[in-house]
Amino acid sequence: MHVRVVELMVAGVRRPREACLADPGITGTLSIGDIPIGTAEKRPLHAAQLWERWGTSARRGLLPPLFDVQVLRITPRGLL
Repeated sequence: MHVRVVELMVAGVRRPREACLADPGITGTLSIGDIPIGTAEKRPLHAAQLWERWGTSARRGLLPPLFDVQVLRITPRGLL
């Protein structure tokens, strides 16, 4: 899924809606899934990663992965 990622919180304070909408953010392809490495609890890590196409068949990460992600809401205008 092609998405635009913007920062909603800065130093623990929510940014104003207008600032979030005006922020160009980072665009890329979002993937959410399990990473095959396990944790101390013997469970896979559920992670979200943002990618861009790199060359003809490769991709590279645009942001560090977010671990133990939860999709709370999906709407026609975005997801949280």
